[in-house]
Amino acid sequence: DYDFNKIVGNLPYYISTDILEYILTNFKKIELAVFMTQKEFYDRITTKNKRDIGPINYLIDYCFNITKIL
Repeated sequence: DYDFNKIVGNLPYYISTDILEYILTNFKKIELAVFMTQKEFYDRITTKNKRDIGPINYLIDYCFNITKIL
């Protein structure tokens, strides 16, 4: 267990979902999170296509405000 409230990182595609799931379980402690991800991962977690939406999409929408910078 760590004592922090800000996270910054470049998430490897193969573990991005696992890292986000960990953060989602502790989201009340997180004040700011800034990540660089592959475009495909960003597209997957921000999709509005009902066919592609999964539980993580709803959790992310509930817990965070996602902003694409580039």
